[in-house]
Amino acid sequence: MPRSSRVSQMQQVQSTFWTIGLRHIQLVIACVEETSGNSNLPGRAELILPIIKWLKYAVLAESDVIIQQLTDSLRRSASLTREPAVIDTLIQLLQTQQTKVKTKLCSLISNLPFTKTHPKLIHSLLVALRDDSADMRSSACQALGKTGDKAGTAEVIRALLNVLSDENEKVRSSACKALRRMGDKAATSEVIRGLLIALGHEKYYVRCSACEVLGKMGDKAATSEVLRALINALSDKNANVRYSACDALGKMNEKTATSEVIRAILNALDDENQGVRWRACEVLGKMGGKAGTSEVIRAVLNELSHENANVRWRACEVLGKMGDKAATSEVIRALLNALSDENADVRWRACEALGKMGDKAATSEVIRALLIALSDEKHCIRSSACEVLGQMRDREATAEGIRTLLNALGDENEDVRWRACEVLGQMGDKAATSEVLRALINALGDKNANVRYSACNALGRMDQKTATSEVIKAVLNALSDEDVGVRWGACEVLGKMGDEAATSAVVRALYNALSDENVNVRYSACDALGKMGQKTVTSEVIRALLNALSDENENVRSSACEVLGQMGDREATSEVLRALINALGDKNAYAGWVGSNCLSKICVKKRYLDYLKALSADQLISGFFHTENVDWLPVITVAALLQGSAVTVTGQTVVVYVLRKMGEKAATSEVIRALPKVVGGQNENGKPSGCKVAEEASISGGGRLQFKSHKTESEIS
Repeated sequence: MPRSSRVSQMQQVQSTFWTIGLRHIQLVIACVEETSGNSNLPGRAELILPIIKWLKYAVLAESDVIIQQLTDSLRRSASLTREPAVIDTLIQLLQTQQTKVKTKLCSLISNLPFTKTHPKLIHSLLVALRDDSADMRSSACQALGKTGDKAGTAEVIRALLNVLSDENEKVRSSACKALRRMGDKAATSEVIRGLLIALGHEKYYVRCSACEVLGKMGDKAATSEVLRALINALSDKNANVRYSACDALGKMNEKTATSEVIRAILNALDDENQGVRWRACEVLGKMGGKAGTSEVIRAVLNELSHENANVRWRACEVLGKMGDKAATSEVIRALLNALSDENADVRWRACEALGKMGDKAATSEVIRALLIALSDEKHCIRSSACEVLGQMRDREATAEGIRTLLNALGDENEDVRWRACEVLGQMGDKAATSEVLRALINALGDKNANVRYSACNALGRMDQKTATSEVIKAVLNALSDEDVGVRWGACEVLGKMGDEAATSAVVRALYNALSDENVNVRYSACDALGKMGQKTVTSEVIRALLNALSDENENVRSSACEVLGQMGDREATSEVLRALINALGDKNAYAGWVGSNCLSKICVKKRYLDYLKALSADQLISGFFHTENVDWLPVITVAALLQGSAVTVTGQTVVVYVLRKMGEKAATSEVIRALPKVVGGQNENGKPSGCKVAEEASISGGGRLQFKSHKTESEIS
């Protein structure tokens, strides 16, 4: 075999070996991380050695694949960054003279999840900042930056400040990012002073970098001195510096919204550079109402006629963010003109701006223009026009407006169709014509779930006018829709229609919906049945509601309680009463309140005292305090006596004394004496005592109960 073939075969075998080894070492790294909580685990130290060996190999090898795979494993292993042997290896590798190796190593370090500071490693990275290679310097910045505030010492920050004047743009950018990652530690007076000096540097890229770092520090750097320096930078001879200064002012939030800053940014609207003008518009938009002075508004209005479309749409956006402060007749006219702009972005932003100006923009002229915009070639503009018309409420509910919205229901774009449904719903019964109802019924069959839901919602907002057999049938079909939102919406619509929708088919569909997989659908189905009154009271519905009392969701249980309580005396079967009694113990306070309230109404009306024998004193008192209903008192008094307990009502005070279970022989009149509320307690001999505590409540003038005090056994005796 020729020598070249043998060498090739050896390389192939070696490559296979290292690939398998790499997979094994990735598993070892995962195991070491898994056992990181137990540093004394036998063999753990031995596992670190092959990891270090692979770390060295990965950095020194030519294979980018190997180092990438090893990096992916190491970035998930925070415990290894705390191993002294690993850190020492990283420091040792940084001493090599091979630039490519050091650059690769810095890239790996920047991906490690450090949880503590390693001063020697940071020192080695600081040395690397002075390397001849720009790639090395950039990688060192990245590594320092990724360690975040843990590396944010004064020495590191000073070194990164010096790097801001590096001749290489990539290095400067990396230094900027590193300073930003230092967080609060970088926003010191020393750093800010250094950045202010850098703003006067002869190299434009240093001035740019200084602006960028100040901007990333945000309002923590927004001192009066910094603001003045950035305002001066807006007049810099270099457009990149002016742009960066404008950008920095925009990132300092409301602290920059001073008259001096606003005037400077206004001047930037006339900058010869398109990017600067564009960013100035954006910054004014962020300032919103605070920038809404007549001077600013006039300047922004001028930008609406600028030859550059980006400037025009930014101007629209700025006016929109100023809201009703900018809603002068002149501005509204200008935005109306912008609705006919040749550029789609300008038309879109003009539409949105009019929507943000409130009632002042809701003129007949604006509404007509928006109705025309519903036919725009761009769907985003048609959708936006729909949304803005919806914000203007009843004012667009004209025959022309309704007709245009009906056309929009057939739009090819789903966003436009659901927005049109939404607007028609917001018009309420004013839009409830037969033509509109038919169109919304058709929309219930739309291929898009959002459109179907919006159509459902719109029908629900049109009050009783929608309760036609045709609409009810369509909404009934929506109850079996594949989309949860549509089923939920259908339940709500049927509930709003009330007893007019209570056909046998609807009732059947609603009690089937009580077992829907979605909690919102189950709750809304329950609620809808309650709103339909006595027409829904069938044995099937009652059984479904009884099952709902065991629902995993507390709101569904509460709603089921409430509906059962509304069904009247005839339906108060023993099964219903037992279910309501059980509801008294519901872990959810509201469900318990509903159960006790419904139970009290039924029992007070019909005196179903036999069922109250099943109630413990705990449940009696719980029902009493849940409802704060004094009608409970005669029921509780009789039920308590039936159970061998007693109730006393003296003036404004009610006390329930509960006898522990003593058997019939013990339950004599001599034994029924002042015993406290419910079970519990032992006497001094360790035997069960007869009582623990008595609940006492006072009745306020309005007939509501207020908890007053407890009486202990000794006090009662």
